[in-house]
Amino acid sequence: MKSYVYCKTEHRGVQTFYLNHLGHNYPLFAQAYRASVRELFHKAYLLEQGFDYTLGGNAVRRTLDKIKQAIPHVEREWNICVLKRTQRKNDARNERRILRDRERRVAGGDE
Repeated sequence: MKSYVYCKTEHRGVQTFYLNHLGHNYPLFAQAYRASVRELFHKAYLLEQGFDYTLGGNAVRRTLDKIKQAIPHVEREWNICVLKRTQRKNDARNERRILRDRERRVAGGDE
């Protein structure tokens, strides 16, 4: 299942943004209502599309910046991996951990 961002107009003048990852919804942030932002995000905005800043004006660009900043916070808080760069970072960290454990076992004579 693909990850996407969407917004809802919760009450008059406020848009709330959510991240849907593997069928679970995670709140990102809320901001003042903008019609151009609603046009882009009221349905699903797939994260695979990347953050294309040519899709709209300043309001859309600022919203994309907020999303880019909010997703790592959600990843840390909920212990999920949404962005590819986070997956690469976690893979490299796990690889280093495995090598370090293997070196400790060899040094300790367990292998």
